[in-house]
Amino acid sequence: MAIPGSRFPITDQDAHAVRWNGEETAAPDEPRSTAEDWLFPGRYQDRLEAALRVRLPDRTALTTDLRNTLAEAAHIMAGVSVRTRTELALKDSLALKQAILDATPHAVAVTRFEDGTLFEINQGFSQRTGYHRDEVLGRPFENLGAYCDPKDRERIRDELMARGAVNDFEIPFRMKNGMVRNLLISCRTTILSRQKCVVTVGTDITGLKEARTALQEANQALEARVRERTRELEQANQALRASEERLRAVYKGLPVPTYVLKRQDDEFILLGFNDAADRVTNGRLKEYLGIPTSHSLRDRADVLADIRRCHDQQTTIIRELHYTYIITGRTRNLIASFAFVPPDMVLISSIDITDRVAAEKKLLDHQDQLRRMASELTMTEARERRRIATDLHDQIGQILFLVHLKLKDLARQDEVGRAPELHSIADMVGQTLRDVRTLIVDLSPPVLRELGLVEAIRELGDQVLQDHGLLVRVHEEGPPRHLPLDRSELLYRSIRELIFNTIKHAQARSVDIHFRQKRKHVRVDVIDDGQGFKASRVLRPSSEASGFGLFSIKERLTPLGGRFRIESTPGQGTRVMLTLPLTDSSPPSPTSKDDKTF
Repeated sequence: MAIPGSRFPITDQDAHAVRWNGEETAAPDEPRSTAEDWLFPGRYQDRLEAALRVRLPDRTALTTDLRNTLAEAAHIMAGVSVRTRTELALKDSLALKQAILDATPHAVAVTRFEDGTLFEINQGFSQRTGYHRDEVLGRPFENLGAYCDPKDRERIRDELMARGAVNDFEIPFRMKNGMVRNLLISCRTTILSRQKCVVTVGTDITGLKEARTALQEANQALEARVRERTRELEQANQALRASEERLRAVYKGLPVPTYVLKRQDDEFILLGFNDAADRVTNGRLKEYLGIPTSHSLRDRADVLADIRRCHDQQTTIIRELHYTYIITGRTRNLIASFAFVPPDMVLISSIDITDRVAAEKKLLDHQDQLRRMASELTMTEARERRRIATDLHDQIGQILFLVHLKLKDLARQDEVGRAPELHSIADMVGQTLRDVRTLIVDLSPPVLRELGLVEAIRELGDQVLQDHGLLVRVHEEGPPRHLPLDRSELLYRSIRELIFNTIKHAQARSVDIHFRQKRKHVRVDVIDDGQGFKASRVLRPSSEASGFGLFSIKERLTPLGGRFRIESTPGQGTRVMLTLPLTDSSPPSPTSKDDKTF
């Protein structure tokens, strides 16, 4: 092995320690050189000289020619190393750029400006267009038939010649499979291998364009719908305004005083009123507009509470009030209605019922008079019955009894053969006497006066069982004591009427009568096991059971403070409840509450 230009051969043994590829330039016991040593010839020359001194037998100094030769060799080797490293770096740079180019999702193509020949494409171009690099490299781009409109290529070329670049140019692009897609391309001219080239980047905007078109159509449809909805809303607003005007006119023209209150903080203020409210306050209500109701109704805590409850519970309250107007000083009876109006108002309407209350009071007074008269009439009737029964017993009954006895005696002493006729007349008188006794019992049973109501009913039950076959059972649960005779007679006639109604209509087998006495009243329950009926049907004066029937029983009990109630179901029998005070107790007249409002 010899160094070019050197006159001194170097053996392999002497040069084995020198690596010409730049990895090692010293003896094994010296430090190895790095890549920097090949970039600096002086450093390399010094190491080479040192290595040669070690290995020359005479260890003489190197001559000047050898030094020059070594310096030249070092420069040559350093240049080779630099070129090699540059080539490697260039390859690495090209590989990195290719990797970046392939990694971009856009279609990238490099063409020669002069004739459009394709130099390079990336993977995005192949994926987007369907062309493989082997199919297109070296071929003019226009031969692919990608331009749907040839004028697009001319416009792009003119723009490149004028400005050297094309930005965001939208064209239809035909793919390998014939499908047309929309591309947004940008182009730049550049110099590659001393040739003018064009770098083109394309983005598929077909989906975006379709979405944009759909969005435009949707916007147009939305605008049309908005215009239509606007017309509808305008029509609705016009109808609403017309309705509001009608309601306002109705509100203003209502004959009922009406007030509008609005919630403000923790108060309610008078917001408005109609003409009727203005009239009842003599035109002075406007003085209270905007004034809190706690001032205008300061003496009516109950009305203020109703207003607040109506608002908080969003409900309607109707009540009767007795009110004195603060403005006019007039006292009137009113029916007030409190209604919640969203979102924060209360509407109050009032109806003047002063005249009606006065008429009702007169009617109630008249009814009280009628009750008293009916009560007196009932008592008078009872007294007259007793008087007639007494007269029948003491006069007619006694006379008939004496006539009956004399006729019997004459029949026994008959001397002229008139005994049959006398016996017939005696029988007729006897039947009349029995009828009189029955009439006396019906008018005022003697047992009722002598033994009381319960025993009189028992006797009546025995007679009913004998005459009609209806079993009457009497149950005492605190028998009536100290019951006035007139009330006993009224209850007796009422119970008797119920028993005979059962015989005529109920088809019952038995009747149970329960007597219960409380501290201030007596109650009698008459219960049968008959076919029953609809109770509401027989309590009308025009029904078949009226007359001195169920309706008349109720009317006779009411003046004395009594009560009458029926519970009956078809097929399940009937229960009739009679309640009568032990002393006079007319039912109280309903009274109105002393209340106030607007």
